[in-house]
Amino acid sequence: MNQETPALDISAIDYVIQGDREYCRLQQELERANERNDGNAIARIHGQLEMLDAWTIQSRAASLLHGLGFSQEETIQPVKAFSGGWRMRLNLAQALLCPSDLLLLG
Repeated sequence: MNQETPALDISAIDYVIQGDREYCRLQQELERANERNDGNAIARIHGQLEMLDAWTIQSRAASLLHGLGFSQEETIQPVKAFSGGWRMRLNLAQALLCPSDLLLLG
């Protein structure tokens, strides 16, 4: 989990979703496969995204943020609009969104 969160222009929910590196990697791969019109790669990537339950990532991220005290309106505000304490909650949401067997917090 990051100790500091930079003042970014992206929304809180997008920041949380960026924490799932595998999801982001697959989304970039899918974009490239679509540009190449590579049907086999597109099908393979869709299968991998299905295994990650990627189709629910937006709602899972929103649910985590809500559980950490963010209102619906705050989820679309830019990261830079939040104080340091709220940014730490964004980092926690990022960590909780990622699939893991163990999460150690200090």
